[in-house]
Amino acid sequence: MHLMAATLISSDKSGRIDVCGQCLICFKMTHTTAKVLNRICLLKPLGADHQIIHLISGENVLGRSRETGIRDTKCSKKQLELDVDMAEARIKLKVLGINPSGVNGFMVTKNTECILENGDVLDMIYGRHSFKIMFKPPPEVKRKFVADDSWISLDDDKLLIFTSKGVEASTKIAAYDVDGTIIKTKSGLVFPKSSDDWMLNYDDVPKKLQQFFNNGFKICFFTNQGGIAKGKVNISEFKAKMQSIVHKLDVPVQIFVATGEGYYRKPLPGMWECLQKEANEGVGIDKAQSFL
Repeated sequence: MHLMAATLISSDKSGRIDVCGQCLICFKMTHTTAKVLNRICLLKPLGADHQIIHLISGENVLGRSRETGIRDTKCSKKQLELDVDMAEARIKLKVLGINPSGVNGFMVTKNTECILENGDVLDMIYGRHSFKIMFKPPPEVKRKFVADDSWISLDDDKLLIFTSKGVEASTKIAAYDVDGTIIKTKSGLVFPKSSDDWMLNYDDVPKKLQQFFNNGFKICFFTNQGGIAKGKVNISEFKAKMQSIVHKLDVPVQIFVATGEGYYRKPLPGMWECLQKEANEGVGIDKAQSFL
């Protein structure tokens, strides 16, 4: 113990103590390794009918059993294979059962394989027997860079989310409406007469958005598009329009689209809550540094 201390620190005649930089690196590595070695993985039930399931490092096979508390005959005794990687804090899932399972609200069928991470929600049977994946201690949150444009649909198409290439999670959000703020109609009408009836509201919009992006903001648009649910707006044409707008802006943007009435529609907070909880890669949002 004393020998270790001698290698970690040294002092000069003034009595000042210098810490070896290399040893600080070693300490950080040792601290991180200790966290990984002590990490556990749990499946926390989202309902009152089940108990917490402790997963071991490596392969776990789960299904209908006393351990899971699942008696549902639609759930096979060997429904899921979960290969837990404690070091990376992730799970490789494979569906073994005949009936589909669920991941974050999406159906996954037999022989489907996917990667699960801390906070993901797993349904043993699609829509039933839901558990939240929890690693303790949780992994460090890293900002992720989106490599390609993507659309996802949530809650039976009530909410659409477009994430353009280059979007990064951030604690700072610069959020805008689309119609009347980012764009306006070329025709001068209140509502566009076609999917290409738009132009930028101001010439300097791209420059302003780029400045915010360069200062670490994530650019988000929130838009009500009730015409989609009513069948008045073609969803494919609308998606193409949004992508054309982002291409014109030349800035990474994430767009939230409320397609009808309900909780997602502004001024209700559904779209903002989805950004906070589901669409910012686990990075907490600082409301004091964000704006809408």
